[in-house]
Amino acid sequence: MPYKDPEANRACQKKYYEKNKEKVKARRKKYKEENPEKVRASNKKYYEKNREKIRAKDKKYHEENREARNAYTKKWQEENKEEIRAKKKKYYEENREEIRAKRKKYVQENREEIRASNKKRYEENREQLLAQQKKYYKENREQVLAQQKDHYEENREQLLTREKKYQIKKAKTEPSVVYMIECKATNKYYIGQTSKWFTNRVNNHKWSFKRNKNSHGIGMQEDYNKYGPDAFEYSILKELDPQAPKEELLREEKNYIIKFIKEDKELYNRLN
Repeated sequence: MPYKDPEANRACQKKYYEKNKEKVKARRKKYKEENPEKVRASNKKYYEKNREKIRAKDKKYHEENREARNAYTKKWQEENKEEIRAKKKKYYEENREEIRAKRKKYVQENREEIRASNKKRYEENREQLLAQQKKYYKENREQVLAQQKDHYEENREQLLTREKKYQIKKAKTEPSVVYMIECKATNKYYIGQTSKWFTNRVNNHKWSFKRNKNSHGIGMQEDYNKYGPDAFEYSILKELDPQAPKEELLREEKNYIIKFIKEDKELYNRLN
């Protein structure tokens, strides 16, 4: 017979549960398996009725037990890694279009907030994130390359248009530069100039080096092949106006070449 006092009732229930824990768990499990729809409906109804109360309770509990919960979650995820991946993959495949639409909508509505959050997270965890990306790429190289290829093929026109707009914007705002490439292994230098975005120009050099197609400088490709990419550093010597004429860029490049020669620095540049 139930007690009139709620506290006494709870104490009695707790005592019974402690005494018959396994039996109660088994009974609950069996009921859930036999009545999944009924259980979901009941849980949903209870949650909607007590939403704020549940959230406040969860928040308080999480704050009080943050370390223990994080440790338990991490341990559980490690023990069930493959099962979790399989479930996520299955769910994504079954709901691909809906998930993409939701993500797209969320990104459009929260673009600035997402950018700020990502930037902050990246700055705080730069080394760790780079190490994780490198490790993941190494372990899943073929899969990553296949995904990148599929994504490019599915969104080719959109990606090309976006890249073109980005390059035009950068060309108008980023300064023209005179730059140098230094080989630390030989103490030799290459002086160059570009009206393009400096980072883009550096990437062009790296691309041609990697494919053994660098045509700039005498012997620079050979030194790259011998000492590797880590021996080369890229830096800006002078920034000019983004719309600086070609003649001005060539003149500044020549001035730096003369300056380096006077300082007895060995150059890769072809000298006339």
